[in-house]
Amino acid sequence: MPIDPYGFHTDHAEAPPKTSPAAQAIAGISAFVWLAASIVCCGMCTGIMNFSDPKPDDSWMDQVGVWLILTAAAWPLAAIAVWTGLLHGLARRWWTSVGPNVVLGSLSGCLAWVVVFFLWVVAVVVAES
Repeated sequence: MPIDPYGFHTDHAEAPPKTSPAAQAIAGISAFVWLAASIVCCGMCTGIMNFSDPKPDDSWMDQVGVWLILTAAAWPLAAIAVWTGLLHGLARRWWTSVGPNVVLGSLSGCLAWVVVFFLWVVAVVVAES
């Protein structure tokens, strides 16, 4: 049974917090900018890879590993975009789009990149042995 701020019990469900259109616009624009920055970073890294001449002894696995290293900055950017949407969807407060999303996204994006990179290293070592 929900309790109102004055301590009385009520049979009515708690109303979701009211949000202004500006708060939703902040979250939408923020998520769009972070995701666009991630896509641009991946595109630039792919473009850089096109200008380098592959060595004859480099396999596709080596090239993907180099691409993973180059796109390390894009992973936190994409995670920030995801956390922006999640936090705003859960809390519906404007401040979730300008602080906690950056902290949680940076940490989880870096962690995700490290896990994927080490799994890739393990896969390359297993494939070469």
